[in-house]
Amino acid sequence: MRKDMTSVITGRPRSGSSFRERKGVMRLLQSDPDALPQRESMSPGRLHRDDNSRLHSAPLYRYLRTQVGRPWNQVYSDICHSAPAGTVNGRRLQDRISWAVDLQVERRGDRLVVMPHGYSVGGLYVDPDTGLLQSTPNAPRRRYPPYSRKPFPVVDIDGDGEHRCVKVDGIWYRVKLMPLPETVEEAGSMEDWRKFDLILRRVADGQEKQLKDRNNPFRALWDGDLLAVQKLQLSKKDMARVQVILARQRGETLPENKSVRGGKSEPRRRAPVFAC
Repeated sequence: MRKDMTSVITGRPRSGSSFRERKGVMRLLQSDPDALPQRESMSPGRLHRDDNSRLHSAPLYRYLRTQVGRPWNQVYSDICHSAPAGTVNGRRLQDRISWAVDLQVERRGDRLVVMPHGYSVGGLYVDPDTGLLQSTPNAPRRRYPPYSRKPFPVVDIDGDGEHRCVKVDGIWYRVKLMPLPETVEEAGSMEDWRKFDLILRRVADGQEKQLKDRNNPFRALWDGDLLAVQKLQLSKKDMARVQVILARQRGETLPENKSVRGGKSEPRRRAPVFAC
């Protein structure tokens, strides 16, 4: 342990040395009233802070994490040698160590608990069997997929709320939607084809409406409590409409007298006129 650890955790780093004023500039500012600053901060600074709020514990925690696996008696001896308890900063350093490391640990079955409170250990602790400084493994952060991300591209070309166009394995289909069952009893009385989603390949059990948006795959894909019960491959006319909508979503502009068909721009054909 470094010998100046007490100074490191109690003193702030010195900054701003490269922006110091030249010698005699402050005296000139005091003699010239017009050169004084017109605005000053009214922040109280550290007037209402205690001494513990100015402790920088990060260097101490980094040192303790590097000592994991060593006997705690040797680690604590090195700390006391560099920061004697007879000094003010030494007492503050040892007090901060008592908060960083759990010393009174007991084993209850397959759990390690901190006495006398009885909660599980978390972070640095002293193993009651070996006396070594140990650390609990950090749990990986649980990441949720964003709600806006859909497993399949979906386009609404009709706007009736009953049909959608969805792309599965490179092929666009036109699917018919039906509402999800309200309860478990209703789902049990329905036919199998009415509660099976052909796109998600999942069966509705009647509990999906009680789930949140993030946990409800039907609502995340269809933007509502719906499921796909029928699907049919898109025709060329509907495929052209889908490509027009996708082009508008990408910000592309298409000529009014042309339509997108098969990935190419072709002039729109006129309907035949019949004499009455």
